[in-house]
Amino acid sequence: MRILSPPLNPLIALLAAASLVVAVAAAADDAVVETTAGERATGSLASIDDETIRLDTPSGPRTFTVGQTRTVTRTKTDKAEGPTVRLICVDGGRLSGTGFTADGELVTLAGPEGAATLPIARVRTVLWNHGGEPEADGDRPAWLATLPEPADADIVVVAKGGDVQFVPCAIVGVTPEKVTVILDGETIPVNRDKVVGLHWLREPAPAGGIAVGVEGGSLHASNVAWGPGGLVIDGVVRLPATALRSIDYAAARTVRLATLPTERLDVEPFFGGLREIEGMSDYFRPRVVGIDAAPARDLVMRARTVAVWRVPEGSRSFSTAVSPVAISGGAVVAIALDEREVFRGAVDQSSLDQAGRLAIAAIPVGAARRLSITVDYGTAGPIGGAVVFHDPLFTR
Repeated sequence: MRILSPPLNPLIALLAAASLVVAVAAAADDAVVETTAGERATGSLASIDDETIRLDTPSGPRTFTVGQTRTVTRTKTDKAEGPTVRLICVDGGRLSGTGFTADGELVTLAGPEGAATLPIARVRTVLWNHGGEPEADGDRPAWLATLPEPADADIVVVAKGGDVQFVPCAIVGVTPEKVTVILDGETIPVNRDKVVGLHWLREPAPAGGIAVGVEGGSLHASNVAWGPGGLVIDGVVRLPATALRSIDYAAARTVRLATLPTERLDVEPFFGGLREIEGMSDYFRPRVVGIDAAPARDLVMRARTVAVWRVPEGSRSFSTAVSPVAISGGAVVAIALDEREVFRGAVDQSSLDQAGRLAIAAIPVGAARRLSITVDYGTAGPIGGAVVFHDPLFTR
């Protein structure tokens, strides 16, 4: 006798459908892996360890070695609420959050996405927002530039009217209510609301060769691990998995063209008189933009422009990819080393790959001292020809 299964409970069916939706959403593309060969793969980030990056792509799982990977960029990120505390590491790394505590050898930085923890030995300075304290250099308070150097003790920065006072001591603990210090052999709790900063007596440390962008800051690393359980830097710094924004494995061996000043720049708008109009000359000059990632690293140039840069010492190659700003636009791009042309190509719909780019393979630099890029008129005619150079960089 065959036993018939009872009808599926409507609630169970609804939950199953909801689970499927969640699973599909979780598998959505959220990362781009760029290789040293110039390939860009898009998919859902599965895991990262010391040796490999695993990406679930529409065509199936892919694995990239760290050695062949230039960058990993998260493409779906939500902006967190404004931070109330900022942290500067001994190697120059920075983090921000909504609360800071220190207990023994470990500090905790609270945030909307979860808590980050790291050894206290990695922390050099903590900055709290403080109404009335004048700001300088963006989020850097004015008092930061006046810290006693060299210091011979930890320093607690206390608000005093419209000014601050530096108190040399030994910092032994931080809670949301108190900063505990040892001063003249006596343990003293200081009201946290009066404290606008902490500065530990530590020597600066060399930065690791991997640059890791995280929500509200950036860190330097020697190795990186990531998974659904969290982001781990050098085995000791731990952040929520959602905090990851980007990983630049090539940071120590590359120099971005967007960060270098031009040694010579000739800009000739299609109508020479445009240069005489206030503000128009800047419009035609090369401009650094953040089309693919933050911080900005792409370069927009317009016809007709000739820009010359000095090649960074120790560079072995130069690479980039180019795309037109407008779909109907087009230009001719030429690259030269010491006035010897090494690349020339049209940048228009006839030359672009599936990603909408003209990839330029690594160009050996050798002993060249200067690199020049010329953007000239192409199929777009005299009123078009703007192109984007995607993350142009020298590799050492």
